[in-house]
Amino acid sequence: DSKMSIEILVGWRRRKFSQVLYTQRGELQAGSQNVRPGGLLCVRQKNAQQFNNMVFLHTDSGVTAKEFQTRRTMFGKIFSLNKVLEVLHEQGGKSRFIALGDLNTMGRVKAPRVSPVSEAEEIAQLVVAAGAANMQLLPKSAPKTWSSPTGSKRGNLNNVLASKDLTFTTQRT
Repeated sequence: DSKMSIEILVGWRRRKFSQVLYTQRGELQAGSQNVRPGGLLCVRQKNAQQFNNMVFLHTDSGVTAKEFQTRRTMFGKIFSLNKVLEVLHEQGGKSRFIALGDLNTMGRVKAPRVSPVSEAEEIAQLVVAAGAANMQLLPKSAPKTWSSPTGSKRGNLNNVLASKDLTFTTQRT
């Protein structure tokens, strides 16, 4: 549903869930035809009332002011979706929401009338914005989770945002 190719394959076990809904969220493209729509998977386990909601996302890539702003807009839409899920009667005040994928947190280069933002600064800004939206950026076991095909470039691009009503444990690998 965009000019880009599909990169995320989503699957689920039918027998584990009593209800499964999958939709593509075009509003997560933030008006850019070069950005894939987010895939929203809502699953309800058998004998449960609440849905677990996961959006698989690939945000705008690049370090220009426009690409940086499109990413920020996309994050804002994630935070808005979290707030909507929180107030649904079926959810009982808990959004049970995870947004994950290639969030392309690569910063912004200096341009006229805008100062540069480093990759680390963009991550720090995302942490603050997530906290204000009742979400959290989950810690990772490695800071650089993306590398270019040649391995010459590495980045902190793949991340997970989760609602604060969810708890996580670190698994040993």
